[in-house]
Amino acid sequence: MLVAAGAAMQVVSVLWFERLRPGIPYPMWTFPTREPGRVRAVRIAGVAFIIFGSTMFTSALSGLWFLAPVAVALAFAPMLAAIYLVNGAFTSSSRQRAQSASSASSD
Repeated sequence: MLVAAGAAMQVVSVLWFERLRPGIPYPMWTFPTREPGRVRAVRIAGVAFIIFGSTMFTSALSGLWFLAPVAVALAFAPMLAAIYLVNGAFTSSSRQRAQSASSASSD
C-alpha cells in the first residue's frame, strides 16, 4: 500500500510542477531548477514511501528479498511515464508556437 501511495505522490509531484511552472520542462535524470518546496516535499515523501513500503513488503516474504528492487523499479515507472507525457506536451506546444510564429512572419 505504501508503494502505491509513493508512486501516486511521484506522479502528483510531476503534474503539480507542470501546473506551477508551465514553461519549464521536467528533467528526466536531474532535479528541476526553481522547483517549489511543496513539490519537492511531495516527491521526497513519495520516494520514502516507496523505499519503506518495498522493504516492508519484502521483509514479510522473508526469502524473496530480491523483489525489493523490482518493486522499486515498478513504483517509479508511473512517474517516468508522467515525465514523458508532460515533456511531450511541452515540446509539441513549443513546436506549434514555432510553426504559428513562422507562418505569421511569412504573411
